[in-house]
Formats: sequence, structure tokens, C-alpha cells
Amino acid sequence: MPEQQNDSNLFKWLNYVKEEVGIKNYVKQLFPQYLIIVIPILLSLPIFPLQVLMKQWWGVLILIIIILILIAAQTFFEYKNDIKHVQKIQQLEEEVERARQEKERLENGARQEKERLENENEFYALTIEDNQKYFLIMLYRKLGLTESDRISLYYRNSIDKDFEIVARYSTSNRFKEHSRPSYPHDQGYISKCWETKDDDFYVEAIPEASYTVNIDYFASEMNMDPETLRHLKMKSRAFYIKNVKDKNRDKSIGVIVIESINSKIANLSEKQLKNKLDSDMMEYLYQLMDNKLRGN
Repeated sequence: MPEQQNDSNLFKWLNYVKEEVGIKNYVKQLFPQYLIIVIPILLSLPIFPLQVLMKQWWGVLILIIIILILIAAQTFFEYKNDIKHVQKIQQLEEEVERARQEKERLENGARQEKERLENENEFYALTIEDNQKYFLIMLYRKLGLTESDRISLYYRNSIDKDFEIVARYSTSNRFKEHSRPSYPHDQGYISKCWETKDDDFYVEAIPEASYTVNIDYFASEMNMDPETLRHLKMKSRAFYIKNVKDKNRDKSIGVIVIESINSKIANLSEKQLKNKLDSDMMEYLYQLMDNKLRGN
């Protein structure tokens, strides 16, 4: 077993010399060392020519010069070997630096691509939001609405079921403000519209007293707190609310609310309002809201 282990170690050493150092380079490195060791041994032996040489001063000088040359050669070969090691280390450091720079370049590219996609998504989202607002402006003008009227667009949150405002428009600065970002799902005419089978809800000529002396009764009918009704900026007396559905009419995504502080909405009847909000218009509105919710 020891002999096999020694043979294995010898084989590993020979393989290292052959693959890593090179036999020629190995001989160059060790030859001066061997001569420096061998020369004193040879001089100590009873060899006639060497004994004669050592008795002459010039012979001693020659041997000293030879030894110095061998030492210089050994130093030179070690220096060359060190240079190769330094160059190899520098090469490895350069490769590591190139790898680091490549990694940094890829990370910067990925970060820039992420920022570009985020900017595109934000731009697209803003475009969709603008389109929703422009849709309301177009519809506002199509219906002939005035400062007494307002259009709001809500989508129904699938988690808490409340209605969150998406867009709103009125030529009245007071009425177009978003005083409440969300609307409870079980309050007001919005909830009545959502629950109806007709997909829309219409009411007109709500008495002005509903917001004053009869507010408790009106609040009970709307399932709202009287104080909430009392502090509404827009005390509307006419509503037309329609569920926003896809073209197959099997999925509602939200509601559009048209309201007025007058007894009627732009003097339009319920039938006229239904005709103006036709299926094509509601399908387009559905697509706008659906894209907004999906973030497309």
C-alpha cells in the first residue's frame, strides 16, 4: 500500500511538472541549483584535474565565476517565473474585472429596461385614465349637461365590494371634486342600481326637503347617515345610474352615475338617457375600465 501511494504521488508530481510548469522550464529552474550543489561535492573528490585547478588562483577564480554565473542564472529563472506568476495574477484580475463590468452592464441594462417598462406602464395607465375622463367629457356634451349636472364613473372593488371613483366631470368646479374616494356598496341609489335586474336605475324630482326637513326619512330610504346627506356638496334631485357591462351583458365592472341638482337631467326622459347610452358606448366604457383594472 505505501508503494502504491508513493507511485501515485510520483505520478501526480510528474503530471504537475508536465502540465503546469513544463519539463523544459523545470530543468531551466533547477539546473543551476543542482550545479551549485554538485560542484563542491566534485571538488572534495580526489579527481586529479580538479585538484590541480584548485591549486591555481585563476582556477579558484574560474570556479567562483562559474558559481556566480549559476547563482545569477538561478536568480534570473526565478525572476522570470515570478514575472509569469504576476502576469497570470494580473490576467485573472483583468478577467475578474471584465466579469464585474459585464455583470454591472447587465444589471444596469436590466434596471434601465425595468424603468422603461414602468414608465411605459405609467404612461399607458395615464393614457387610459385620460381616455376615461375624455369619455365623460364627450358624454357630458352629448347629453347637453350644464353646471347643474355631473357624471361620475365608479368601479366595484372585488374585495370589500365598495365602489371606488375612477373619473368624474362637471363644468362646476365644486361638483367635480372628489370628496369621497369610495362609496359603500349598500348605500344610495348606486346600490339599488347594482342590485336591479334592469342594469339601470332612474329617479327624478326628488323634493328639496329630502335634504332638510325630511332628511331622516330620505336617509333611511338611502340607507345613509343623515349627517352624511346633510354635508353633501351636491344635493342631487335626479339620478340616472347604469351598470357598466361587457357586450355579452354577463359581467358588471362598475357603474356610471349621471346626476343633477335640477328635477330632471338636462330635461331628458329616462328613455332618452337610455338611448344615448347605447350598447356600443357602454362596451367601449367597459373596455376602458377593464384595461385600467388590469394595468394594461
